[in-house]
Amino acid sequence: MTGTHLGSFRGQAATGLPIDAKLYREYRVADGRIAEHWALFDTASLLRQIGAELNEQPACRVDRTEGRA
Repeated sequence: MTGTHLGSFRGQAATGLPIDAKLYREYRVADGRIAEHWALFDTASLLRQIGAELNEQPACRVDRTEGRA
């Protein structure tokens, strides 16, 4: 995956830096449909490239309270 760091990510403000990180996806297909999906992403590499701190915070976290009254 390649791109440019244009928005805040895990507390690191946009840097405008280019990023290049490995992404792996595997699928199991049954009866012509995706039955299972696995994905691995090199988050540590991405964070190093944008100068963000490595910690144990999940890379993809859903804030279930956002947008609720």
